[in-house]
Amino acid sequence: MLAKRVDAVKRRETTSIDSAPYLDQDILACYVTGLLMANQEGLDEKQIPVEWHIPEQIVSRYASNMVVQNTGQEFIISFFEIFPPLLFGTPADLAKLDQLESVRAECIARIIVSKDRMPKFIEALQTNFERGTEKAANKQQEE
Repeated sequence: MLAKRVDAVKRRETTSIDSAPYLDQDILACYVTGLLMANQEGLDEKQIPVEWHIPEQIVSRYASNMVVQNTGQEFIISFFEIFPPLLFGTPADLAKLDQLESVRAECIARIIVSKDRMPKFIEALQTNFERGTEKAANKQQEE
């Protein structure tokens, strides 16, 4: 199915983001093509294809924590990675642990989502969470 979507991008076909089926592969739901609608006064609706591009140099990081803030008009989601100190359980390490006041959480990404798009964002997360959980349960049953 993913190959068909990639071919569609090469042919510049468009599909609606809201009606595109979720991909069954072991990836997050991402749509290879999308649809933007321009509806301004005096203009008819026009479909403009979206080419989804992830640069090769973009770094994927593991987010162990997140903070969500609401400004009333948008949601700010900050993702953090925590690097706990390396401790081996020796008496010296236990002494360091007692003196430790905090652990640094480094912000590795921050996104802002409008309140109008947030329901679709939550729906995509929920759908993928359920599918991932179901897929993991099926794998455990097979073993």
